[in-house]
Amino acid sequence: MKDGLFSFLDFTKPGRDQPEPKQSFVRFWYRYAMRFFHLIRLNLIFFAVSLPFYVWAMTMYNAYITQEGLKSIALFAALIQYALQWMPAAIRAALVVLSILLIGPANAGLQFVAGRYAAGEHAWPWLDFFAAAKENWKQGLLFGVVDALVIVVSFYYLAGSETLFSAYVGVARAAWIILLVFYGFGRCYLYPIMVQIDLKVGQLLKNAVLLALVKPWRTLVILLTAAAIALLCAVADMVILPLFAYSFLAYTTGALSAPVIRKYLIDPHKRSGHGT
Repeated sequence: MKDGLFSFLDFTKPGRDQPEPKQSFVRFWYRYAMRFFHLIRLNLIFFAVSLPFYVWAMTMYNAYITQEGLKSIALFAALIQYALQWMPAAIRAALVVLSILLIGPANAGLQFVAGRYAAGEHAWPWLDFFAAAKENWKQGLLFGVVDALVIVVSFYYLAGSETLFSAYVGVARAAWIILLVFYGFGRCYLYPIMVQIDLKVGQLLKNAVLLALVKPWRTLVILLTAAAIALLCAVADMVILPLFAYSFLAYTTGALSAPVIRKYLIDPHKRSGHGT
């Protein structure tokens, strides 16, 4: 980048290679700034993959809250749905199914690259994203479908449980919410472990839940970050969602989960003689 109006945004210029801050919070934002535009490109890739499923899910959400007489709607999804009215329903349905099948491997690619950036390491937004997605496509496919099912079932279960379980609506909702909490905790470590260590599905799930409980405050910060992003998307989804939401959450997840994974999984694995 040549010197000019936006030259201050070029972090590769001579003199920018300064020692990283030692304080972890400052270092978090320093590394984020260093990879800011790479993270935007990374977010755009994942956004393109997840968009059909997002629009479909938010269309259901819009229909539900409109029926309930509420005013808040997912504007971005509504606009895209309106713009794609010309497309045959069969093609739109096929795109949703394809998005569901690809979203898990894409999550693996997203988490691998964002995790590298959070660790202060190099990664290519395009090449390393697709390489990690390809390498982890089997487990990614499985858990991507699980993610989609959890979202859809949660919507119908929590919104329609009064008719589905009228006699036990309070107990049913409470039980499902508890299951969602455990799922959310384990989900924070699922993809970070997947892209770093080769484990079977059962081992992956077990370690994800256990590590989430080892340092619960880290898990809570990840979940609170996800909630904050969701709230921001409620008012500015047309900007937040395509440019920042996914990559920032993956970056935060990588930064907070890495020390725990390294201490309890990677280092013991190396000491046992299985590491390289």
